[in-house]
Amino acid sequence: MWCVYELFTGVTTSGCTVTVGMPPAQAQAMRDAMLGNQLQKLWEVLGGIKVANAQAYLDTDRVMILELVKQSVGFTAIDARVSEFLRDWVLATCQTYLAELLQTEQADEATANACQSVGILLSSFGKLERAAEVYMNRARKFGWQWARWKQLMVQGCSCASEQPSSIWVI
Repeated sequence: MWCVYELFTGVTTSGCTVTVGMPPAQAQAMRDAMLGNQLQKLWEVLGGIKVANAQAYLDTDRVMILELVKQSVGFTAIDARVSEFLRDWVLATCQTYLAELLQTEQADEATANACQSVGILLSSFGKLERAAEVYMNRARKFGWQWARWKQLMVQGCSCASEQPSSIWVI
């Protein structure tokens, strides 16, 4: 519970920078989820944050934090802002790792899955232009025909050109 409240305080305090750190094993698990097309599960967990359901070691802490939340911005605002921050962080982290993968000469199924996972997340977060770029990188990296690439486009995107270098997102 303290973690959620402190994260909210950090991301809403002007001049405060919040840095997320992950132990190497968890960072690798997130990469593996991306490579195995399993990021949707993580995405669902991050969207389901509810400070009212959080636990604290001491019940007095829990009661105090719940009262602070009630008297300030409310549960919905805290849940939404913490989820938004964590989702943005996951997207940025995944995009960084994907960029590293795409710079390698190796074109394998895991990298294709990573492109798809990141494209789906970007699309679900309303970042359609960036999702289209990710799918285009997938198409270029794996040499798929343009018609096949168009089938893989994220929902809500359409292309008005037969040239991969021209994309219109509506």
